[in-house]
Amino acid sequence: MPLIYHTTSVNETLESHVYIRSYKDPEIKGAMHAYKFNGDTNAKQRFILYILDLCIILGNCIYTSPPSTMHARGEKKVDSMFELLKSAVRILRQYTQGSAHAAQSIFSISSKYLKHKKAQHIGGTRKIRTADIDKRYTVRTAYKIKLWMSIHIRKQRHFSYVILDDVSSTGATLIACRNTLSTYMSMIQRKNPDISYNIQIFSILH
Repeated sequence: MPLIYHTTSVNETLESHVYIRSYKDPEIKGAMHAYKFNGDTNAKQRFILYILDLCIILGNCIYTSPPSTMHARGEKKVDSMFELLKSAVRILRQYTQGSAHAAQSIFSISSKYLKHKKAQHIGGTRKIRTADIDKRYTVRTAYKIKLWMSIHIRKQRHFSYVILDDVSSTGATLIACRNTLSTYMSMIQRKNPDISYNIQIFSILH
């Protein structure tokens, strides 16, 4: 049975975007915490299926996620969202003979933002969560090299991106990543006028 997707309203988040399940559901919220902070494998499989369903609908896109501040600070061993994404896309590639794009780590976190950012589960007002929205992330040098190779060696002319977060509250993280990528791709487009791109944002829970 296919999942039912939901869309946030502009009153809930900074910009409307699609999410899969409600974070207000105690069972779902508990499962996300069990996976993110305890590495629960059953919860992980559940969320992999959610992402896989989304990937099948969206098709051949470049999948990425906002980098984890807790992982970057060494407070967690893995970036749980990116691990979910990699697992789901790896399964998808098995069933598409590798034609689906692999999940890619596209963003780096601003060192200034990383220093002052507290984990969202600790708390934080809407003002704090939405502050400096366009100064949070940069495009990783490693991805810039991959993009250059895609354009100049593989002659790829269209790039379709999906940015997927685990939980959206204000949606600020998703928007910050999208704006960062869009600014960079616009610069690439000015140098290569025949290049086109689109960026979609989603969250598993809201």
